[in-house]
Amino acid sequence: MASHLPNENCGRFSRILLTVAGGYGVLAVAFGAYRAHGLPLALKAAGLEAGEITERVSLLGLAVQYTLLHTLAIIAVLALTQLRFRALAGTLFSVGILLFSGSLILDAIWGYQPPSFIPPLGGMLLIIGWISVMLLTWIPSRAKNGVTC
Repeated sequence: MASHLPNENCGRFSRILLTVAGGYGVLAVAFGAYRAHGLPLALKAAGLEAGEITERVSLLGLAVQYTLLHTLAIIAVLALTQLRFRALAGTLFSVGILLFSGSLILDAIWGYQPPSFIPPLGGMLLIIGWISVMLLTWIPSRAKNGVTC
């Protein structure tokens, strides 16, 4: 039975992306738990008003949702072994998560707003990642020699 893990021909980068996806999954669950159990109390203790607390808790929730969704997208595209250049989509998703969700997390937890172009740039990378999935499905695989990176 053939393994669905990345092979030696393209495995190193795919394994790095899978490791990054796993890290994003861990962070998303941890931030989700913090959103539910710690952030409101921490923000209240910091003296923020109720409206600001609600906004920042909601912001963290959005970051967690996008991170979890796109973490699964990274894993899914890497599992599509017949999809050539699939690491491109995984990379776009990975960097998009870092910029988009990372910006939201910084703002929600620490009140740090990165430069205004960072979140939209991350969002655009997520969108381009999905577009690349659509386009890459039309590139024929090189199944003859088993290399489909």
